[in-house]
Amino acid sequence: MTMNMDDEEESSNGGPPRKKLRLTKEQSRLLEESFRQNHTLNPKQKEALAMQLKLRPRQVEVWFQNRRARKLSSLERRQMD
Repeated sequence: MTMNMDDEEESSNGGPPRKKLRLTKEQSRLLEESFRQNHTLNPKQKEALAMQLKLRPRQVEVWFQNRRARKLSSLERRQMD
């Protein structure tokens, strides 16, 4: 489950758009593994994981937010079936 981040996104400060990051398979694997162990991270865990993956802590935070949302969405779809 890689996050496709090839598109450009608008900068929040009104500057030029910046390139979205595409995670490597290894980064995705480690993020998924971390998510299976714990669906939320405390600031120290987030910082450590970001350093390990060579990402910014905010990128790790957003990945976890998006992953929780995908999990919730899939659970809701299953209940509707």
